[in-house]
Amino acid sequence: MKRLVPHKLAPPKSTLFDKIPFREFVAICELFIWCYSDLKDKKMFILGLHEGRYRTMILKHVRLNKERFAVNHFKFFPEVGVYDDDDEDIKGRVDILATSNNWTDENWYYAFECKRLKDNSKNDSYINDGLSRYVIDEKYSHIMPYAGMIGFIEKGKIDKIVLNIEKRLMSHTEKAMHGQLRPYIIKGFKYCFVTSHERIKSKRSIEIYHMFFDLQ
Repeated sequence: MKRLVPHKLAPPKSTLFDKIPFREFVAICELFIWCYSDLKDKKMFILGLHEGRYRTMILKHVRLNKERFAVNHFKFFPEVGVYDDDDEDIKGRVDILATSNNWTDENWYYAFECKRLKDNSKNDSYINDGLSRYVIDEKYSHIMPYAGMIGFIEKGKIDKIVLNIEKRLMSHTEKAMHGQLRPYIIKGFKYCFVTSHERIKSKRSIEIYHMFFDLQ
């Protein structure tokens, strides 16, 4: 598969950047990747499980190994409900939420949405029930400059799945969802990509980091 040469991106412009270092977010992504790789090497993944089971396996490993990546001041939680400041309705539940002991604003958290992928049959769900929650609905991380998506691949070739997801993004009816999956190499892991978006309502920019974990 021919793709752009991987490159390091500058962190997105944000008034929060001085208080929320980009390097910490990258360190958390490194932690997720390391935990996935370690679990796969130990043959811990069983295909056909609910995505919540995969998430829990990763999350338990994250909590045990966060000191390896100097993010022990972060706490990681599954299935956290988030709501609007304007009302009491729950907007949705973040699959994995990471928040720092150093942060005082409860709206500051890193969100990671998890989706199962099987050939190209679940790519629409990855986009319309996952990525759109950051860009269109603004359910999660509504003021944060970056967030994450994790794709658990149960069947198929990663390269083909990534290309298909990118094709669907570029043809999405909402222009804000358009985005090229640009390679972002983290610690030699080549299946991390980033897309850039401007949220529809708030017009705030956000970078989404996509990590694809092959469970086969």
